[in-house]
Amino acid sequence: MPSGHVAAATAFFLALALFFRSRAVLALSVVWILLMGLSRMYLGRHFIADVLGGVAVGIVAVSVAAFLVRPLTREDSTSPGVSTLSRWTVWVVLLVVLAPFVDLLDRENVGRQLGLLASYALLLRIGMPSDHGAAWKRSARVLLAVLAYLVIDRLLNPVMDAVCLEDYPLGMLVAQFLITFVSFTGTILIARRLRFFEAREVQSAPG
Repeated sequence: MPSGHVAAATAFFLALALFFRSRAVLALSVVWILLMGLSRMYLGRHFIADVLGGVAVGIVAVSVAAFLVRPLTREDSTSPGVSTLSRWTVWVVLLVVLAPFVDLLDRENVGRQLGLLASYALLLRIGMPSDHGAAWKRSARVLLAVLAYLVIDRLLNPVMDAVCLEDYPLGMLVAQFLITFVSFTGTILIARRLRFFEAREVQSAPG
């Protein structure tokens, strides 16, 4: 309790629907989450309460993400993304401070949060691309991010094994920070080079 499969499916597909702002994706999300829940019960892995708990965890995760990460730029704002950065910084600092003492906090996930925060701060500095654009360009950016993460993860894993990062209290946190930061920042820079962002979409932060 709760079902991790259902929680992950709910968080991923609802976030995907929010990202694409599409009713079709939202409908697909509902169907997929329902099928995931039914499959877990059919296989005897979980009861209905576990499935409903997983859905609740996924919804809470997406809600927190929506609060922490507002639209990356606002045309009516003189400081795009700064308020988001402030909220996110407080959240991630709290997670990093508590990670060594709270067993429930997965240090790998905390490292990913820290990597995302660093990527966001850097992109605010060099110019934050908008989330808008043609559907094929947005899909290409998502695919590029997935490929970048898989490649970098594959390249860094042997290095992490060589230096025995798992033997250090915050070793995996540092490793996931590096993987996430390089993956997301690199994706934006490569997508710009490949013209997956239109020139008018990229807005620089003031100052």
